[in-house]
Amino acid sequence: MTSLVGTSYASKVARVSSLAANSASTIVVSRASGIAPLYVHFDASAVTSTRTTRPFHEIRYIWNFGDGSAGSWAKGAALSSKNTDEGPIAGHIYESAGSFTPYVDIIDGNSSERFTLDPIVVTAADSASEFLTTKTVVVNMAADADFTGAPAGATQVNTDSLQTAMASLTGTVKRILFKRGGTWDTTGTVTKNLAGPLLIGAYGSGAIPIWRPTAGFTATVAVMNLGAQNTFTAGDIRIMDIEIDASLVLDPKAIYGFSCLGTYDQQTFLRITFRALTIGLNYSDALLNINEASWPGQRMWDSIAIVDCTHADVPNKVGGGGGSGSIPYGHYFAGERSFFAGNDIDMGGDVSIVNSATHVVRCTYGYKCV
Repeated sequence: MTSLVGTSYASKVARVSSLAANSASTIVVSRASGIAPLYVHFDASAVTSTRTTRPFHEIRYIWNFGDGSAGSWAKGAALSSKNTDEGPIAGHIYESAGSFTPYVDIIDGNSSERFTLDPIVVTAADSASEFLTTKTVVVNMAADADFTGAPAGATQVNTDSLQTAMASLTGTVKRILFKRGGTWDTTGTVTKNLAGPLLIGAYGSGAIPIWRPTAGFTATVAVMNLGAQNTFTAGDIRIMDIEIDASLVLDPKAIYGFSCLGTYDQQTFLRITFRALTIGLNYSDALLNINEASWPGQRMWDSIAIVDCTHADVPNKVGGGGGSGSIPYGHYFAGERSFFAGNDIDMGGDVSIVNSATHVVRCTYGYKCV
């Protein structure tokens, strides 16, 4: 995991005397650089004030992430700018390349102080040395020879199988892009436990690519597992602009979009469509307890971002009868310094069925999440 970055502050307005003198040094930023899309967590919760014993609740924090082209949230009650936020804990995804200078205004009573942070430097995926030429694989369906829009020099693969395509993502190949408009079937789970940076996404124009579990897909598993038991993996993976559609599965089963089997940090899920899945992200802390029972010391996932995703056509309770079977959730989640924003979850199951769908999001553990 990337080490926490201490911030320095080049410009300040007049100091508020009631704020602790060490306020600047207590503001923590999770990352100072990386490849787009880059999730960064901001934490000013350690700032203290002589005016209150409850600064987390009674001091006002207004963030500007320095990302003027970020746009506005398309979903949610406020539909506000993605470039701003309020509260002692904040998060932002930098989707464009460049150097961005965030700041936070801390308001204590009628006075305020601005802390300007060190720049966040973001590299475009197409320019990152980790993804250049043959370190990227582009995937078309078996009968499609048109790779228009693919990055120059990328290795070209033709297949209709998700499992075959994902076998191309190795320790050397760090990025895999599926052609928009295509559909890739899978008969079972794809598992990847690779150190990042990694990117799974789309290229070309049109509708986002579809990963489609087939009618005989195994019950109670994920379409994709990240990490592995008894391991700490650096992670730093971005999965974006993909649809997972389980509507072909004929026998009602518990099917998840993604699960994580061990400590695997810095995961970003951006603009994923989960369709007809029992659970979108199955990141319950119980997975760590079950998988790591013989290996004490496994810790919670850090820096998981789930942003601008859609979960639609959630099935009714699947399998079993009475009180048994799998209860659908939008997402089953646990994590530290994580970010959940701009998502649309439609739990439109049949309400006449007992326990048809019980949670939009079930969060069993969260620490400094947004």
